[in-house]
Amino acid sequence: MAHEVRIIPTNGHPPLDKSIKEWLGESRGHWEGNTLVVETTNFNGKTDMTNAGVPGSPPLNPTTTNMRITERFTRTDNETIEFQMRVEDPDIVVTPWAVEFPLKLDNKYQMFEYACHEGNTAIRGYIETSRFERAHPKAAK
Repeated sequence: MAHEVRIIPTNGHPPLDKSIKEWLGESRGHWEGNTLVVETTNFNGKTDMTNAGVPGSPPLNPTTTNMRITERFTRTDNETIEFQMRVEDPDIVVTPWAVEFPLKLDNKYQMFEYACHEGNTAIRGYIETSRFERAHPKAAK
């Protein structure tokens, strides 16, 4: 969200060193026809995945070093990329889970710096959540 930048090699090289575990894992990409497939492994097992996307939210999916995420990006027309993601972690999740949704081109979309900015409406949500959690400590746990 703030600094999660990935460099995804597509040259066919395997992950560099399986003993080095990373918070965001190590991604490798390859093409299957017109679909970019990105496989991410070598997680450090401390990356609690939260589906809420709000700082302070409880982790919904604990992870282990055996987690594997497979993403698929397929351009379906001039304004749409079909995104698919499958998460596997056999030490935690009995059955892998997946999501799929279209990424639509929006030329009116504005990207703001992560820091507080008058146009960044997500900041309001963070502040409201933090205030609620402080006012209702039992409800937040």
